[in-house]
Amino acid sequence: MEILQHMLRAVKIFIQGEKIYDQNYGKSLDEDSFNSVLRNIMKDAFKYPVEDVKYHDFYKYRISYLPISSQEILFLFISDLSDKFESIEKEIKRCKKEFMSMFSGILGHSIDPKTFSIFDPAVETIHKNLRPKISLVGFSGVGKTTITRLIRAEEIPTKHIPTITGDIATIKIGNLHFHLWDFAGQEQFSFLWNNFVHGSDAVLIITDSTLENVEKSKYFIELIKKEAPNAHQAVIGNKQDLPNALPLADLERILNVKTYSMVATDPNNRDKMITIIADILEMSSEVSPLLRPLIERDRQVLAAEMALEEGDFQQAVQIFMDVSDLCLTLGDDVVSQEFQEKAMKIKNILKTVQGEVALDLPDPKPKQSPPPPSSKPISESEQQETPPLSPPKPTAPPATIPIHPPVPPPSPTPKNPQSPPSEKQPGTNLDQLNILVKGLNSSSATPKPKIKKPVAVPPPPPQIDPVVTPQPALNSQKPPAPPNNKPVPPPQPPPSTYQTPELNNEDLKREILDLKLKLTDISKHIIDLDMENIMGSISNEEFEEKQKKLQALEKTIKEKITVFEQKLK
Repeated sequence: MEILQHMLRAVKIFIQGEKIYDQNYGKSLDEDSFNSVLRNIMKDAFKYPVEDVKYHDFYKYRISYLPISSQEILFLFISDLSDKFESIEKEIKRCKKEFMSMFSGILGHSIDPKTFSIFDPAVETIHKNLRPKISLVGFSGVGKTTITRLIRAEEIPTKHIPTITGDIATIKIGNLHFHLWDFAGQEQFSFLWNNFVHGSDAVLIITDSTLENVEKSKYFIELIKKEAPNAHQAVIGNKQDLPNALPLADLERILNVKTYSMVATDPNNRDKMITIIADILEMSSEVSPLLRPLIERDRQVLAAEMALEEGDFQQAVQIFMDVSDLCLTLGDDVVSQEFQEKAMKIKNILKTVQGEVALDLPDPKPKQSPPPPSSKPISESEQQETPPLSPPKPTAPPATIPIHPPVPPPSPTPKNPQSPPSEKQPGTNLDQLNILVKGLNSSSATPKPKIKKPVAVPPPPPQIDPVVTPQPALNSQKPPAPPNNKPVPPPQPPPSTYQTPELNNEDLKREILDLKLKLTDISKHIIDLDMENIMGSISNEEFEEKQKKLQALEKTIKEKITVFEQKLK
């Protein structure tokens, strides 16, 4: 079966000279040049009643068109010069047939051009049928197969295994489908190279960045001129991390072709490789709707990282969930699951932190009654009172009750409200998210002003006239009191207040609803995958691989739903 290689750049439809449909997939003619060519096409298209497909070559583009003279309708495709006219002719006739079947009944009336946007799926199917051919050429061991796997997001090999036969893969990046040809680089297979390169829309020359290999790679530049003169071409300077790699500027000077640096063994360079392909095919997110989802995903990931840096964790969770949905749409099931797990992890940390904030805020209120004696005025009085009061501690309480409200033993109590914050310091979640800082500041600030007011201790000063010298005795009294009375109660409230956020039924219900919506998206994606397999858009192997990934993701989500439902009960 012949594999069609094309690069459809634009589809335009005109009725009586007015453009009613315009879909662009890549860079093509500028507006002035196109209007100039269009005037000539219009004169020729409706001159004869015969409805044949014709084409007009201009600069490096081919403009194919099919008129319906009776209604003055013109169907127009813009593609590359390397594209076969026979294949374009077949698809433009299909475009006309599907358009007329959908809109023939309303063409005589005044129609809002937005109405024709429902024709987009039909045009996208045509674009898939005219997918471009990208060839990777280079000698053995330069990294062609590694780059292929990088583009396909597959496991990257750790050692070189020679490719004995050519490998042809159908790749999807965003909504862009194309054929990727990686063929044997051994010189004994050089008799096949001409056929592999022939008809390519783009050719990537892969070199290992050594001087010897770069000089040998000049052969492929001549081969491209002979077999694919209209193809876009570029050089990938692979293995740029090695010490003997030539600088990028030297590679470009020697080969006289636009050159990109690459370390194909790094999986993080996949987005860079995709950007290179888009650049070579003269596509951009502004021009082509095929790459917009991909660029939008990258933009959202950056936004999520900024939200994390700024401490807006709720926003980061929402963005990560959106990115997960977008990855499902793009067919990146594994990446979708990764972003969903990131969102769930941040959610769990937020719940933990909210529990600790709840723990920190209610504590000062019930303990406001004991703390008053711990304010600064008391500490000053204590320094004066301690010498006379330290001996009578055991005997004084039964005899004289009014003397003991200012007695130092309650002074350890202010240390207890301060002890919970010290206990929370080991909690790394609070330090990571920086959420409890405000809570701690507010809680520590509120008790102090309240403590200062109730301290009315004018009576003691007149009694404490004797001597202030035995201040060390105060230090000896303070340590024994805290361990006996107050350290025990503070640990008791935390468990009760900390568990409440985990048992919040509303949160559980929201989680279950989010996960069920995910299941719906996965089911829809499985149906779309079945349709692609039935239509022959993807191979059986690719279908089975993606189906397994989706089913695994579906199983994981169902297990999470079961866990949350059990907690809800």
